[in-house]
Amino acid sequence: MNTLTVRWSAMDGAAQNMEQIRKSLGTVASGISSVSQGLSFSGASSREMASRLKNIAQDISLQEQTASGLGNVLAQARSRYQSCENAIAGETLDEALQ
Repeated sequence: MNTLTVRWSAMDGAAQNMEQIRKSLGTVASGISSVSQGLSFSGASSREMASRLKNIAQDISLQEQTASGLGNVLAQARSRYQSCENAIAGETLDEALQ
């Protein structure tokens, strides 16, 4: 019989890392948006630069959403796995008591 070992602390750590990554990406996206809005020169090059910066900020925001989703999936997987493990352990305990 194969054995599956789950390192709860590693799963928790990975979920926390994803949250930190999400926060960092949000900060970067916000900073880029601020730079874009604060351009002090005008003309076609300013509009082009502002447009590109806006696109970069949007791309980073998408990455932020992805990191958030990954963190949520890790947390849900841990919770479900632990629930299943507890249910199996409870059934095994009930069978042993009978």
